[in-house]
Amino acid sequence: MVFTSKRALQLERARKAPRKKPKNDDLPFLDQDVMEPGMAEAHIADLVEDDSSEEDELFMDTRPVDQADSSKWFISYEEETAKHRRFFYDSSTRTTMRRNKTKNDEAAKHSQDIRVFLKSTSGRVEAEPIDDINRAIQFLHDILVAPITSSKQHPTLSAHDRKRYLAVHMYLCARQNGELTIVASERVAHDIFLEKLARNYGQNIRRWADFYCKNLFLPPVVRGHNQKIRPMLCENDVQEQCRSFLRTLNPRQIGVGSLKRFLENDPFPTRTISRRSCQRFLNMLGYKYMNAKKGVYVDGHERDDVKAYRIVFLERIFNLEQLMTKYDGETMTNETKPELKNGEKEHVLIVQDESLFYSHDGDSSMWIHPKHPPLRKKGKGRCIMISEFLCECHGRMKAVLDGTELTTMEKLTPGKNEEGWWTADHLLHQIQQKMLPVVEALHPGCICVFLFDNSTNHGAFAVDALSTSTMNLYAGGKQPKLRDGWYEKDGVRIAQPMVMTPDGTPKGIKIVLEERGLWNSSLKLNTAKDLLASQPDFKSQKSRVEETIEAAGHIALFLPKFHCEFNFIEMYWGALKYYCRETCDYSFATLLPTVEAAMEHVTLASIRRYARKCWRYMDAYRNGLSNEQAEWAVKKQRSHRRINMSLINKA
Repeated sequence: MVFTSKRALQLERARKAPRKKPKNDDLPFLDQDVMEPGMAEAHIADLVEDDSSEEDELFMDTRPVDQADSSKWFISYEEETAKHRRFFYDSSTRTTMRRNKTKNDEAAKHSQDIRVFLKSTSGRVEAEPIDDINRAIQFLHDILVAPITSSKQHPTLSAHDRKRYLAVHMYLCARQNGELTIVASERVAHDIFLEKLARNYGQNIRRWADFYCKNLFLPPVVRGHNQKIRPMLCENDVQEQCRSFLRTLNPRQIGVGSLKRFLENDPFPTRTISRRSCQRFLNMLGYKYMNAKKGVYVDGHERDDVKAYRIVFLERIFNLEQLMTKYDGETMTNETKPELKNGEKEHVLIVQDESLFYSHDGDSSMWIHPKHPPLRKKGKGRCIMISEFLCECHGRMKAVLDGTELTTMEKLTPGKNEEGWWTADHLLHQIQQKMLPVVEALHPGCICVFLFDNSTNHGAFAVDALSTSTMNLYAGGKQPKLRDGWYEKDGVRIAQPMVMTPDGTPKGIKIVLEERGLWNSSLKLNTAKDLLASQPDFKSQKSRVEETIEAAGHIALFLPKFHCEFNFIEMYWGALKYYCRETCDYSFATLLPTVEAAMEHVTLASIRRYARKCWRYMDAYRNGLSNEQAEWAVKKQRSHRRINMSLINKA
C-alpha cells in the first residue's frame, strides 16, 4: 500500500480534472503579462479543496479585482520571497544545528567546568543575594563612616576603593529617589570622577551596584594584574650592543634613524622597530634630545692620565690657597687675610681664557605667533674674540699708568680677511704689554698664580726651545738652532750645545744621542725622537707663557684637561653672553659696545661667587668624588668654599 500526502493528492486531482483555458474575463486577477509559464495552473491547483469534484467549484470565490492591483501583489510577493532566500549555505539548517548540539553535549560529558580553572578568592564569604536597596545603602553607609584603622581583619580602604563605595552609595540613593538609571550613574560619575570619563564610569557604577546588591561587596579591581612582559630592548646584552654602536658614531649622527637601522640590521633582522620605540630606547640609554650646550667634557674627564695630573694639580693649588685672601658673606665683602710666616708673600689667583661673541647670537627661543614667525638672519654673523684675565679681589683688572687707563682685555676680529687668528704671539703680547704692568700696579709685592687651560697657544714653545718635533735625524737641513741642553754623567751635569762649532750648523738627533752615549744603529726617526724627548732637559722644557711669567717672579699653572669647572672665568663668559643675547640687535657695529656693557653689568660679587663655586668643585674632587657626585654636592653646598663632610659621605 502506497501512502501519499494530502498535497500530492490535491495536485494529482487538479491535473486530471478537465478544464478549459480561462479567459481574461473569467480570471481578471491573473495578468498574463506578469505570469510565468505554469504559474496559473499551480495557483488554480492550490485553490482546489479535497472534496471539489467539479470545475466551477475552483472559481466559486472569484471576485473581480483590478488588473493593476494584481500585478503589484505578485511583484511584492516575489520581492518578499527573494528577501528571505539564502544565497549560500551557512550550516544553519535545523538538522545541522541539531547534529552540532549533539556533538557538543557528548563532548561536554568528558570535560570539566571552566570555573574549575579560575583562581578562587580567599577570605571572601559569599553573602545571600539581596534586592532591597535600603539594606544595601545601610551597609554602604556603615563602611563609609567607619573609622580609618588598619589591621589584618579590617584593612583600610584604598582611595580608589573608597571612591567606588561612595559612588555606589550615591547612585543607590539617587535610584531610591526615583532618578533614572543612566542619568543617575553619569551624574555621580561626573561628581566623583573626571568629567571626560563620566560615561565610562557611569557604566561601571551601574555594574558595581548590581554586583554589590547581590554579593554585599564590590568586584575586585583587575587593573595592573596583566602579565608583565619585559621588552627585548631592556636586555643587558642588547643595550651594550647599542651603546657600542652609538659610541662609534659622530655625535651629530646619533639619532632615532641610525639606531632604528642598527636594530633592524643586527640584533633583530626579522623585526621592524618603530621610531617611537627607538626614541624611548635612546632615553633608556641616557640620551636626551636637547640643545647642545657647553659643559663638562665627560668622555675624557675620568681618564687615567687626567686623574693622575688632577691629583697633583689639586695638591699644589690647595697649598697655594693657604696664602690667598678669601672672600665670603652674603655680599662677598668679608675678607679673610692669610696668616703669613717669615719670608712668605701673599698669593693672588688670576685666571685667563678666550671667548667668541657673534653678532647674530640672539635668543634661540622666543614667543612666536604661528601666523607671524620672525625672519632671523642666517648664520652666526661676524664675531669678536675677547681674551681676559680675572682675579677674585678686583674682578676685571684696570690700572692708571702714566695718566692712561690700562686694562688686561685684548680683543681681536678673527677671520682670513680680518685681523687673522689668535696665536701664542698675541697672548705673549697681552701678558707682557698689559697683564704684567696692571698686576704689578694692583698687587705690589704679591706673587700671582696664573691659571691657564690646555690650549695649544698656551703650551707653545719658543723657537729655540728643546723640542724634538722640529729636529732632523741628521745634522744640517731645515731645522732651527736650539738652545743648549744638558745631561748627567757620573752624577755631574754636563752642558751640551745643540749646534756644531764653528759654523753653527744644528746638530741632528743622531749626534746629540751619540754625545750622550744613547745612540743605537737600529733606531729610526720616530724612536730616536721619543728617546731624546724622554731626557730630563727636554722633559723639563717649559712653554713660552711659563717662561715669561716665571721670569717676572710669578707662577703659571695649567688646569687638568677637560676640567673647565675649575676656571671661574667660564661662568663669567656665560653671564656676558646671556646679557648679549638679551640685547642682541644683529649688528656687528654695536657688538663691541654691547660686550663692554655686559662686562660692566657683571658685578664683582658675582665674580667672587663664581670663584667660590670653583673652589667647591676642586674640594669635591680632592675628596675623591666622581663627576656626577661632585655636581650633586656643589649644588647642595652653595655658601662655602668647601664641601661639607656630611654631603661627601652622602654622595
